[in-house]
Amino acid sequence: MEKVVSAHPLLLYTVLRRILSHLTFKDILSMRQVCSEWMIEADHKLKDKVSVKIFCLDQLKRFVNEISEDGIYIVSHYHIEGLNLNRIEASNFLNKFGPTITSLSINFCDWKSTTFRISLFKKLPNLTSLEVSSKKNCGQLLECLMPMNCLPYGSFVHLNNMRELRIQGDFSNRTDLFYDILKSSPNLRIIHLSKYHQDNDDLFGTWFVEIILSCQFSHLSSLEVECTLIQQQVDLLSEKAYPLRRLSIDLEMDAVDNKSIDKILGHFPLLESVEIGVDNVPPSTFRNWKHIHSCSTIQNGNRVKVMFPKHASNNNNVLEP
Repeated sequence: MEKVVSAHPLLLYTVLRRILSHLTFKDILSMRQVCSEWMIEADHKLKDKVSVKIFCLDQLKRFVNEISEDGIYIVSHYHIEGLNLNRIEASNFLNKFGPTITSLSINFCDWKSTTFRISLFKKLPNLTSLEVSSKKNCGQLLECLMPMNCLPYGSFVHLNNMRELRIQGDFSNRTDLFYDILKSSPNLRIIHLSKYHQDNDDLFGTWFVEIILSCQFSHLSSLEVECTLIQQQVDLLSEKAYPLRRLSIDLEMDAVDNKSIDKILGHFPLLESVEIGVDNVPPSTFRNWKHIHSCSTIQNGNRVKVMFPKHASNNNNVLEP
């Protein structure tokens, strides 16, 4: 009788994937050297599931050296925080790994070098997701992200692969550079702007929305902007051909009425989630909307957020005002 030989448990994909989920980055690098099956699974994990977080130059140098020794250039998600990215170590990092990076999160970093600013976009051809945050106004940071002010005339960099842009903080001194990135990213699907605290006079947010509305993003499915839209912007938004599925905006008190909301909801038939934030408006304002849309209100100080789930019958948490 012929003996049936079964695969060793550690060669089964389900077992390997479970083991990989509990390993450190360095352990995964070692694991991929065992055999070809392990290498395939480890590489899949490194490329799609692992996000490398770097908080100091020593970490950056150590990472570059360790990866270089193994000849691996497949990690695509990076979170960089608190670094001086004008240093030669940062340049070496981009030289080696820039083409493999698809997702980059930059928090509280120092970007002042024009040379590095040019290198950043030239060395990140496959970047699809960019997140930038600062505690307060950080115009120099955005200046280093944008290439328009330093590239020769006619060498405009189109970020055709960019799908997601998330900004947190106040960048009011660099509005021209935001203009550049929005205009050079025609395929954006997600735009998110948030602030660390509310400002009564949000000129930057108003301007940011104005630039968004001047673009035709044919794939934009999620728009979340933590700033107050003026009535003219509400009217313009309701005329755009964005294929929106999620919308989160703030409105002026004068713009809060059935007509404005109906116009927005009716214009975007694909919407699945809508959130409207309003300051200094009592929840009772929305009572007469009950027969038109299911909604819930959240009172937070002087702020009310109204949610319009498109499929209210499937949402057990919806409360009517």
